[in-house]
Amino acid sequence: MNTSDEFSNEVAREIQSAIEAAGISNAEVMRRTHISQDYFYSRMRGEKPFNTNDVSRIAEAIGANAFAILIKAAEQSDLGLAASYNEDRDIEAEYDADQGA
Repeated sequence: MNTSDEFSNEVAREIQSAIEAAGISNAEVMRRTHISQDYFYSRMRGEKPFNTNDVSRIAEAIGANAFAILIKAAEQSDLGLAASYNEDRDIEAEYDADQGA
């Protein structure tokens, strides 16, 4: 069995939070996205990770931003993905400024 890593588990938690914030049931999300119950819940339980297409489809179905879901998950994980992203962006901005871009 392919289990989800920490970041993927955070993605599932953020998806659930976004669904609850939208006031939509999981069953309605599955109906709107044409995702089967087995597929949806195996990912919510962390047995397998959601892929980016899933996150995008779910976000669209509930009126949320897929990128925001992923960023929130990164911020909650111990992987430091959000901090790394921000540091990389800052380094790129400094490089562009040095190069006169």
